Amino acid sequence: MPYAIMQKALEAPTVDQLQTAFRGVPGVAAVDARIFAKNIFGVLAQGLTEQQAAAAKAGFTAQNIEVESVDERAVPPMPPIRHVRRLDCTPEALLIYDPIGRPVPLAWNNIMIVAAGQVVMAEFDRQAEDYYVQTRSGPMLRTRYHEDEMHRERWLLEIVIRGGALRFSVNSHEVLGTFFQYLGERQARDFGTNFQMVVRDIIQATPDAALNRGACSIRDQAPKSFLYPNRKAFNEEMIWLLWKLK
Repeated sequence: MPYAIMQKALEAPTVDQLQTAFRGVPGVAAVDARIFAKNIFGVLAQGLTEQQAAAAKAGFTAQNIEVESVDERAVPPMPPIRHVRRLDCTPEALLIYDPIGRPVPLAWNNIMIVAAGQVVMAEFDRQAEDYYVQTRSGPMLRTRYHEDEMHRERWLLEIVIRGGALRFSVNSHEVLGTFFQYLGERQARDFGTNFQMVVRDIIQATPDAALNRGACSIRDQAPKSFLYPNRKAFNEEMIWLLWKLK
């Protein structure tokens, strides 16, 4: 059965510490640590044999980095996702609007995790290119399409309900124009400022909810927003939180 190495705290090891830890792991090259380091947010490694996991744990422990070697079956999966384009914060509940615009209340005490932050997202832009082909009746205009992969920083908010059965996901690229309507006179001109206000309102209403580092950064109004290098890193920190809350 495969094993995973989980951090006990979210202070990411350096590349040098990772290389040192994995140096004694059979079948794992120390140089692979540079690949691991790009996405370390709680889950340090997966798919290891029992022998590899024991060696990796010993390597981290020798550097005073607390980790656990766990059966991968004990690592929670990401909850099923439901995309949300509008929500409102009210004193009684978080109103989540369904696809046809009906508000559905989610009691504040049913929120287990609030995860937020800026995330570098891979997106595909469809481009059209016109060209001519020669036919018997003369030149004829044709169009071909291709997709270009682009990487853009997006604000992301995800809310996991108690029990981890479902998560609501808000991507800043997909929200409706009415997303910030409930802010009223507090609404600013800047999208990022408004998005962070919404996140802070949710955090304030859910003092017992677990937060990822991006949400903590927003709560504390850090001068610079916490940036996740990709969606995988954002997801892995949520998995780590779910594992810690088990």
